[in-house]
Amino acid sequence: MDALAVPVTTWDVSVSVVAAVVFGLFVSYAATRRFRRFVVDAQENSAGLSMRRFSDAVHVGSPVTEAWHSLIGATAGSLEQLDVRLVPVDSDQHPVIARRRVGPDGCGSDVSMVVIPHSGALIGLGDPRITQELLVTPRAGFGAVEVPREVLMAFADQVGLMARIGLLSEL
Repeated sequence: MDALAVPVTTWDVSVSVVAAVVFGLFVSYAATRRFRRFVVDAQENSAGLSMRRFSDAVHVGSPVTEAWHSLIGATAGSLEQLDVRLVPVDSDQHPVIARRRVGPDGCGSDVSMVVIPHSGALIGLGDPRITQELLVTPRAGFGAVEVPREVLMAFADQVGLMARIGLLSEL
């Protein structure tokens, strides 16, 4: 290994090393941004196709489940970047996603984006009888992920509904 060590003794060698590091960081950043843009574009294309299916289903007439699945595909595409699991209430030290965002004027807003950190965040299911909550984490290869709060809450509400009507007895 000693043969590979390059002593940094002159100004021009120092500048070359710093330039190589900066170039490496730039290439890494550019590749990450390009990959994220590719994922977002793919999700938007998928959502557009699902929305066209939904429109066709409700204008032509089709089973409710078919229209519902198309609508979910159109709205929940951003959730493809997340993994989810059930955890016991108060079991983890993760941030909790609020049901409503309160703005600086004190008024609530249902439409906002929420950033899910790499370590994940918790979503309560809204019923004190349910002893578990959802832990959402970015999928492998992603850092923090930004998703619509209302879509996350709709997913949590659907899980809570299934628990309340007895379809998820393990909750």
